[in-house]
Amino acid sequence: MHEAIKDKFLERLSARLREAIIGDPLDEATNFGPMVSERQMKIVQDYIEIGKSEGARLICGGGRLDRDGFYLEPTVFADVRDDMTIAREEIFGPVMAVLDFTDETDVIARANDTEFGLSAGVFTNDLSRAHRVIAELEAGSCFINSYNDAPVEAPFGEMLRRPSRSIGPRPPTHPVAPMYLGGKHASRLRDRRCGKRRMCYGLSVKRGWPQCDRN
Repeated sequence: MHEAIKDKFLERLSARLREAIIGDPLDEATNFGPMVSERQMKIVQDYIEIGKSEGARLICGGGRLDRDGFYLEPTVFADVRDDMTIAREEIFGPVMAVLDFTDETDVIARANDTEFGLSAGVFTNDLSRAHRVIAELEAGSCFINSYNDAPVEAPFGEMLRRPSRSIGPRPPTHPVAPMYLGGKHASRLRDRRCGKRRMCYGLSVKRGWPQCDRN
C-alpha cells in the first residue's frame, strides 16, 4: 500500500469490515464464513498473536466471535515489515497484512522476494503503471484492479523457488501466467532461455503443460 494513501485506505477498510456479514457460507449474502476446523482456527489465532508479538499494529479484528462454529473476526494488521512471519507465511484465514511502500522499483523487488509465486495483483488508477509493474512481478496468475477472478477453465501455473506441491512435472521452460484484461484471458509466457515475454492466445497443451510457438 502506497504510504500516501495508507491511512485513508485503512480507515475505509475498517468501516467496510464493520459492515461485513459473517455467517453461513452457503448464504449468498455472507462475506466471511467459519474456519474449516478448530485446528485451523487455532493455527490462525497463533498467527494473529505472532503478528502482535513481532510489532505489527492491529487495526481491527483479532478475536474469535462468540457464536457456534469456528468463526474469527476479519483481522487487519498495519505497519507490517517484510521479515515478519505474517508477511512471509501463508495463514489461510481472514488476516490481512498491510505493508507500506513509496518507491516503485523497491516494492517490485520486495514483492518478488518470496518463495511463493502463485498470484499477484496491482490496484491503481494509472493503467500504464499497472502494466509496467505487473510485467515485473514473478507470479503465475497476475491481475490488474481485480483479484482471483479468472475462470478455472483458463490455464494457470506458478513460479516457485521451493519444491512444487503440485501433482505431475513442473514446466521446464514456459511458466504460464493468465491475465484478466478487458474481459479477455491471455497467457503471458516468459521463455527462461531467451528471457522474452509474450502474449499468447490459443496455446497448445503437450504433456499437461502449455507450449508456445517460438518461431
